[in-house]
Amino acid sequence: MKKKILFLLVFIFSVSGFCDTITGIIKTIDNKPIADAKISVFAIPQTGDVPVKISVSKKDGRFSIDGLETGYYKVVVEKKGFCNNVLGRIRLTRQNMELSTTKLF
Repeated sequence: MKKKILFLLVFIFSVSGFCDTITGIIKTIDNKPIADAKISVFAIPQTGDVPVKISVSKKDGRFSIDGLETGYYKVVVEKKGFCNNVLGRIRLTRQNMELSTTKLF
């Protein structure tokens, strides 16, 4: 089966005094949103196969994962019919706002 390509646009932000949040949009290479993609967040260093948080993208491809502590994380995106993607070593801080774009093949 031919695997399709997805784009993952991730916004990482925090508000002083609150836990960090990862939000993003899952899209195909032709810019169509992907619903029901599974987004798993693992702490680095990883302490097992169980993610610290899981989310599923909405109809418009958007997702949000909040309640994360400051630190390093790995994000894994999965959707049947698409190749999985790993966005590794994301740094969440209370002082920074980071933006990253990656592809799923």
